[in-house]
Amino acid sequence: LFSYSIHFFMIILIFILFDLELFLFLFIYFNLNLIYWMIFLL
Repeated sequence: LFSYSIHFFMIILIFILFDLELFLFLFIYFNLNLIYWMIFLL
């Protein structure tokens, strides 16, 4: 799980360099997915 988060943040950095709007969209999208999985697992 820790290595996955590192990989995730590396992808985030790439998207920051690429396009900020796209990064914001993906960031919100992944946050919603994380919240959904947390609720689902709990």
